[in-house]
Amino acid sequence: MTQRRSWHAGTPRGAPDSQCKHCIDALHGNALGVASLLVAAAKLPLGVPTRLPSSAYWIAKRLIGQPHSQPAWAKAAEREAGYIVLGAFCAAAHPGAVAERQEEVLELLGLALGTSARDALGSEKG
Repeated sequence: MTQRRSWHAGTPRGAPDSQCKHCIDALHGNALGVASLLVAAAKLPLGVPTRLPSSAYWIAKRLIGQPHSQPAWAKAAEREAGYIVLGAFCAAAHPGAVAERQEEVLELLGLALGTSARDALGSEKG
């Protein structure tokens, strides 16, 4: 006998209703839009203004480090969106921009890791 799931794959299980699931989908969609613009703009012949990757990094840092929402499922959705944008920043930004923020990026990634991986990451930095 199979059990029915009250949640859809790809959304946090704690989302209480379909309106919240639509908000999460919108948040992830916006993050993917920003990420795709970052990656596509980096390949343009004239490049992008330096403010664009910096703004994307600031948004990712804010979403990961200081989620605004109170429920745990909403915080998780904000962090996921932040990691999407952070990944695009690391992939598309000028190597110097990533290098100057290397310590901060590793700290942000450390939030997503378990304690043993975080400790290993800390020992690699030091």
